[in-house]
Amino acid sequence: MNLKQRECIKCLAVILVSDLEPIHILPYLYQERALLDSQIEVIQDRPDRKSRVLSFLVEIPSVSFDLLIQALRDDYQHLADGLQKHLNEQSQCEKCIDSLSNNDFHSAKWSDKESESLQCNTVGITADLEPNHFLAFLYQERGLNKWQIDTITKKANRTLRVSELLLQIKTAPFNLLIEALQESYQHLGEKLQQHLIDGCGKCQPTPHNDSPHRIKMWPENDKFSDLCFQLNTFRFEGKFDKHEELCTNILQMSEGKNSDIKFAILDAQITTLRVQHDKVDPNQLPPIFKEFEQCGKACSNPTGAEMTYLARLGSYFAMQKKENLTKALDTLDMAESKMKFIEPGRDTGRVLYIKVNLLSQVYEKNPSSVVKDRVVSYLGRTMYDFENEEKNIREQYIRMVNIKMAFMYLGIGIFGNVISEVGRNSYDHECARSCLEKVDRVSKGMDPRREMFYNVAKTVLNRCDNVDRALDFSRQALKQARKGNFRKELPNVESLFKEMKRLHAEEKERIQQETEEKMKELGQWASK
Repeated sequence: MNLKQRECIKCLAVILVSDLEPIHILPYLYQERALLDSQIEVIQDRPDRKSRVLSFLVEIPSVSFDLLIQALRDDYQHLADGLQKHLNEQSQCEKCIDSLSNNDFHSAKWSDKESESLQCNTVGITADLEPNHFLAFLYQERGLNKWQIDTITKKANRTLRVSELLLQIKTAPFNLLIEALQESYQHLGEKLQQHLIDGCGKCQPTPHNDSPHRIKMWPENDKFSDLCFQLNTFRFEGKFDKHEELCTNILQMSEGKNSDIKFAILDAQITTLRVQHDKVDPNQLPPIFKEFEQCGKACSNPTGAEMTYLARLGSYFAMQKKENLTKALDTLDMAESKMKFIEPGRDTGRVLYIKVNLLSQVYEKNPSSVVKDRVVSYLGRTMYDFENEEKNIREQYIRMVNIKMAFMYLGIGIFGNVISEVGRNSYDHECARSCLEKVDRVSKGMDPRREMFYNVAKTVLNRCDNVDRALDFSRQALKQARKGNFRKELPNVESLFKEMKRLHAEEKERIQQETEEKMKELGQWASK
């Protein structure tokens, strides 16, 4: 399905969940080679009809829209007509127009009171709620995306589904949650709304126990934001000399004057180690980490600085040795615990993104669906934090997150290496394609490093059914890897390019042989 057809499916999600029994149309879709055995099994294994439809909605983007309409004709004519009509009148649907012109993630930002309302009603929600009853509404209204729906419905029992919903729901506006609860869980919606008005004893600050108050990571300063953004740009472009020169000059100017600026510069210098991976000492921390920690204590937001320090420290542990991965994740857990005091933004988003990189390394060692689901869940939370930034920064991180999401679905490691043990089905390909389409929408100004990763993903996505395109994408990835001197990724990109050249040569030879055989057959026929 193309993007317009997928948005059409979303807009009719509620009526599909209300009326459809997927088991009635699965045989036809299987017969027409539209769904794989594994996809059929996932849908049929769901315990009730609603959960089967939700699972079907996740799998269906890999099916041709026209084939779906045909499958619905016999038993569900009204659904087939409804989908076709909505597609024809899509230009009048505000939800479709909004989704087609923007990315899939909501920029919902919950207030502290809204978050407290949900937290203080967790026990009642967990006791009464079955998420499957209203997930279709949240999906239809673009409150949750298909990855979030899939992550929730995969859980083995109701309690686990509620727990996962509570983790995912903050990408949707609070009022949308209230609206979703009105039909079957009105009492829970009323409790949440009443709590917004009255609060409770747990939420009220007391003289002895102040409740956590989220503060901004740094004082609002456009020049400071521009500085941080420019430093990132040089690093992603591979301009390490310019990056280091700028860092050194600013450090000299800010020495003893502004700890926030000094901390940002030290942070930028440490993050280049991620790109220049060969400079990592496997046995000890470089002295800059001690300076980084001490500078953080003098910053205007020492808690936020400590969060960033711990995240960078955990990332460095993982770069030193593979055996350090558990230690690195423990350090990231400490960094994550500081996030409750900081307003969501690029700094909290980067902490989650580093956690994603570490979990991706776990996935490389043990490619299980459990780890994969966890990474996808964290990426959804990461996007929520980045959504609060200004346009140019938000778009940069939309690219980062969606490329990383595509990497997970295609089984690509964090340094561009293809994980051979990972199986990939049509659903994975469809999810990856959808992620890369979102990148295409904000591709203007993409830096060389992100462009390299994008082309690696496009190579893996196309190598099975379009070797010519895959070879072109791998050539572009190699060009960017060399241009940016990305040393850790370069060997993997070179290996991928060589594989594409080999496959391309084999495909060319196969076509040549087929052509010669056909010419021979024609010659024999003509001689008769």
